[in-house]
Parts: sequence; structure tokens; C-alpha cells
Amino acid sequence: MPPEDGPTLSSVPKGHRLPLWPWFLPAGSAIGAVVVWTAWGDTQRGVWVGALLIALSAILVYALALEELSHDRHGFVAATQRTLFAAFLGLAAGVATFLAAGLGYYIAFRPFG
Repeated sequence: MPPEDGPTLSSVPKGHRLPLWPWFLPAGSAIGAVVVWTAWGDTQRGVWVGALLIALSAILVYALALEELSHDRHGFVAATQRTLFAAFLGLAAGVATFLAAGLGYYIAFRPFG
């Protein structure tokens, strides 16, 4: 898919990009989810807090990716492409965080054996 057919993060001019520090927020919540599920995975509160941190990391990645993508093209199709691409990135981040936290839980508690 050529760059002019859809949004890419590299097509945004450097002056319009977000600074690096906001991207540490979803990374921090993902690390927090792994730590919480590894340390407190045997409690109901730990499971809920870890799940909220996983959801928070996915939502933050979606919001930051949507903000970071180029807004040069206007219209329904361009907005839909941006939104779907950002949703894909958020979903991928949420799934990756869930898998990492689940692995931490499994290593700590060995629920299946």
C-alpha cells in the first residue's frame, strides 16, 4: 500500500509529532499490568487492577496513535482510515500486554500444572 493511500506514522512532519514522553504512559501501564498480575495475580483485586492497566495501555496507544497520524487529508475515508489504523494499533498493544501479563501470571502461579 503506497503512503498516499493511507496514513503512516513516518509521513508526519517532525514539527507536528508528539514528544517522546507521552509514549511512556502506555508503556508504564503495560509494565504495571505485568507486575500486578505477577505479584498479586492470586487475589481478585490484583486481577482487576491488572485488567484495568491492560485496558488503559490499549486506550492510550489508540489515542496517541490517532493523534500522531497525519491529518493532512480530510474527509470521511481519510478519517475512517486513521481511526481504523489507530484502533488496530491499540488492539495489538492490548493483546500484547495481555499476553505478557498472562505469561507473568503463569510463571508465578502455574495454574495448569
